[in-house]
Amino acid sequence: MPEGLPIDESADELYEHAPCGYLTLDAEGRTSRVNATFLAWTGLDRDAVVGRPFTDLLTAGGRLFHETHVAPLLRLQGLAREVALDVACPAGTLPVLLNAAARRDADGGLREVRMVLLDARERRSYERELLRARRRAERLARLGAPPGP
Repeated sequence: MPEGLPIDESADELYEHAPCGYLTLDAEGRTSRVNATFLAWTGLDRDAVVGRPFTDLLTAGGRLFHETHVAPLLRLQGLAREVALDVACPAGTLPVLLNAAARRDADGGLREVRMVLLDARERRSYERELLRARRRAERLARLGAPPGP
């Protein structure tokens, strides 16, 4: 181990407890690996995620968007960046931003997809706050009142 790194800073430790969710999908789109961060965010057990199609983890709208936009991007370009999706969790939904990269075998076929999921709850809250402020300003403008703080 390189000098100066804490003992518990192994690659596995970094993977499992990264500040983002990591998932690896096989060529058929089933989750083959998931980190502890994603499991903690969602409240799901590893056994409930591994072996399951990634799209099963998404809300209905997320599944549709993944199948019509994300999956084709990964097949054609090998990358998908900053895709907003909602993960279905036992306690509700988790808004995430997804970045994914396809890995190909020697013949160019899809080998696996590696995904990074960023927790977007604060971003979603901020977006809703901005939308409420905009609607309020529009209402006030219709009424002829000056906008306030």
